[in-house]
Amino acid sequence: MREIQVLGIDLTDYTVKEAMKRVEEFYKGGPVSAIGLITSSGILDAGNMPGIEEWMQSLDLAVLYDEDILKAVGNTNPARIREVREDQFLQEFFRRLVKHKRTVFLLADNEAGLSKLTDIVLGYQERVRVVGTYALDELATDDDFLINKINITAADVVISLLSSPRREAFFKDNHMKLQASIWLMLKDGVKIGGAHVHILDKINQFFSRRLLHLEVKKQQNETSE
Repeated sequence: MREIQVLGIDLTDYTVKEAMKRVEEFYKGGPVSAIGLITSSGILDAGNMPGIEEWMQSLDLAVLYDEDILKAVGNTNPARIREVREDQFLQEFFRRLVKHKRTVFLLADNEAGLSKLTDIVLGYQERVRVVGTYALDELATDDDFLINKINITAADVVISLLSSPRREAFFKDNHMKLQASIWLMLKDGVKIGGAHVHILDKINQFFSRRLLHLEVKKQQNETSE
């Protein structure tokens, strides 16, 4: 476990083993625990879009999903970089979902997003037990209708693929109402199991990572002056 700061955002970097120990604690009871993926583009967006930094800081477990974040803060540990590069956290998370027969509810912006999210989840583990799905664009009433729908399924885990700023707003308004143990928030650019990343996502990731390095270096130079 290592405390890091990237462009003014305080994060805790856990190894996969440490992170999974926390995940197992989340299943033992209490309010829903929030897990989110942290990328270079997300950190850059936090400086421009209201709510993202607050969302990051409110996560019970922030999972670094981009090895360039490690490099930007000077962590060159080969084993840790490999964990992030090979997506070992999500692989282990979904493996344990199946092993312990946890149930899952899927939530996305729309039907296309829901289809993509289903592909992502089943790409990791085909035997994940999905007990419900919902596209937010179909919600004709207030959020409580959807929260009740999720709670009725008694899902152990809610997995979402929501765009910003909808993700941050929906999380802020509703996470305390959920009876699931864990809310795992994925984002565009997540690999489908071990599949290759789409070329457009690769291009976006490349520029985000490059810009992150430049911004971190700029901040370091300003601090040292």
